[in-house]
Amino acid sequence: MNVYRLDPIAPENPSWRTSSEKGSMWAAAPSPSTARDLVAKLTALATPTATESEYCPESPWQDSAITSCVLEPSMTHIHD
Repeated sequence: MNVYRLDPIAPENPSWRTSSEKGSMWAAAPSPSTARDLVAKLTALATPTATESEYCPESPWQDSAITSCVLEPSMTHIHD
C-alpha cells in the first residue's frame, strides 16, 4: 500500500468550509485519487450555506488546484 501526503495549497478557497481538517494529511491508498477520496470522506462536514452561490459541492481534498497529493516513498504505514 502506498502512503500519500496531502497538503493545502490554497487555504483561502471557500471549499475548506466543508472539511474538518485544514492541515497536512496522510493516507494509505493504492492511488492518489483514492487517497484524495479517503481524506475527503474522513474530513467531510455538513455545511449549510446561505445562498446557492456559496455552495461548495467538492471537498478541497479532491481538487488538485487546492491541495497537493504526493507519494511518500519513505513511509510504509500510518499510525492511527
